Amino acid sequence: MARWGEFRARPFHLGFGALAIACAVVSAALMEDATLRAGWIVLGMAGLVWLGFVSWALLRQRRRGSGE
Repeated sequence: MARWGEFRARPFHLGFGALAIACAVVSAALMEDATLRAGWIVLGMAGLVWLGFVSWALLRQRRRGSGE
């Protein structure tokens, strides 16, 4: 059981990060305005951070479940 405030990661949570990165790459490639392009790049970076966070949480949960 998750403690209060603890994130319970599921594999489908990785899809949110992948979707953010894909949208950011496509949108940044289509943008001509540098400011908007920078905004999409920041969104893509946030997607990478999300992927790292969810991956770490999944590994942590797996280790906890195996009794290590």
